[in-house]
Amino acid sequence: MSFGYIRVGSAIPKGIVGNCVYNTDEIIKLIEDATRNNIQILAFPELSITGATCGDLFHQDSLLKNSQNQLTRLLEYTKNIDMLISVGIPLLIENQLYNCILVLHKGLILGSIPKTFLSTQEQRWFTAPNAYSLDTITLCEQQIPFGTNLIFQDIHQSEIGIGIEVGEDIYSPIPPSTFLCLNGATLIIHSHALPTSIGSYDYLRSLIQQQSARCNTGYLSTSAGVGESTTDKVFIGSSFIVENNTCLKINRSFEASLTYADIDLHN
Repeated sequence: MSFGYIRVGSAIPKGIVGNCVYNTDEIIKLIEDATRNNIQILAFPELSITGATCGDLFHQDSLLKNSQNQLTRLLEYTKNIDMLISVGIPLLIENQLYNCILVLHKGLILGSIPKTFLSTQEQRWFTAPNAYSLDTITLCEQQIPFGTNLIFQDIHQSEIGIGIEVGEDIYSPIPPSTFLCLNGATLIIHSHALPTSIGSYDYLRSLIQQQSARCNTGYLSTSAGVGESTTDKVFIGSSFIVENNTCLKINRSFEASLTYADIDLHN
């Protein structure tokens, strides 16, 4: 950090549903762009490696195995990059499929955060975590924490505490970010693939600003892009970077995009 500021970025790749190799190629391109712009924390959308609208393909072993192969490739690529990166991937754990966000840094997986509040349609494929869920899993030959209460803190700069919120979690009566901020999170990453409808963009923006104000925190929200628009749902690829109710940067792009801003964690 410099004078309490940290540069955060929202990356919206151009994806193809179910094509993990292509999606990872696009993720790597945006990481390269973020490196050139000195971004320190970079967030990708929900299920960014596979695509969020795979539907019943989530039950296919080939998709799940291919996504983990591409995750291994992504870890290899980032092992010399000093940037905290969050990406979305489905994970099969003890015969239960979870919609997860992984936090990566220098080739390591720091943790896996499962989505808590699933839509009715998502419950067809995914499981919500409960008291019986494991708190540690093995992924890409690494032992990593698994859970909704993880906060990622910089050992050298304690004011950096990062919590993760996924998709519809922000619509819940008490979003997970509330408890994360009460326990020390100073920046919330919200990765989602929420479809757009009339009025939904302004409604989501108001929710994000209100949550940022209530929790007195920075909020980095990243949406799936138009590559997901293969059915009757529309995805526009929106980014919100908010600091204590103030929108620092907003972007609505129908193409791959990288949006970034400097957040003051001392504010």
